[in-house]
Amino acid sequence: MGEFREAVREYGIKERRGVQFITSDASRCQVCCETDCRFYIWCSKDKDSDNCTIKTLFPEHNCTKPYSNKLASVKYLTEVFGDRIRKNPQWKVKEMAEAIKKEPEIEVSRIKILRVIKAALEGVHEALKEHYSRLRDFGYEIIKSNKNNTVQIRTTRLNETDANKFKRVYIFYDAMKKGWKAGCRPIIGLDGCFLKTVCGGQLLSAVGRDGNNQMFPISYAVVESENYEVISRRALTKL
Repeated sequence: MGEFREAVREYGIKERRGVQFITSDASRCQVCCETDCRFYIWCSKDKDSDNCTIKTLFPEHNCTKPYSNKLASVKYLTEVFGDRIRKNPQWKVKEMAEAIKKEPEIEVSRIKILRVIKAALEGVHEALKEHYSRLRDFGYEIIKSNKNNTVQIRTTRLNETDANKFKRVYIFYDAMKKGWKAGCRPIIGLDGCFLKTVCGGQLLSAVGRDGNNQMFPISYAVVESENYEVISRRALTKL
């Protein structure tokens, strides 16, 4: 019956119909309209199989379509928009409300949208803590593979009792240094891009030009922002 209930919910949301479940258990489901409309569905499982059969159906509505819909729950909206929220955690509530108004064509309150955002990002922060806690292990493996490689990690904390938080990381492979010295022009440029994740920040890369006039990456860093402290030589050596 689970698939039938999901199909009814999908129908109610996409068609902007206020349907409700009067009876809903493992073997039967009774659906009607929230108003006095004659829309009605009775569905039950067959005795000889697990298939569901609609026994009674009045598919027509004679009521007006509501703008709000109880079927568009936090769980449903999280399933629909969760990936988009995780890819763009800075997605504004107003913009999300407009997207919901266009796609399922319903109006959702600001409080519900905030709950959807919270549900979509739940667990992401804990996963990030675990990932960043392994950063020094990652740096150790880079140094272990070649002692001439450079890995510098900087952390910060507001108070002495607080746990360390990631601030920057700088990685410089010895092979890239030798490659730049051996086959590139004596020019170094700085390229960068914004990281569109929960943590934000920027990915910066020192690049050169090889013999084919193509970009040659020399080193890279993940920083909080591109500023004088970050791009200065002192910052790169002491990070």
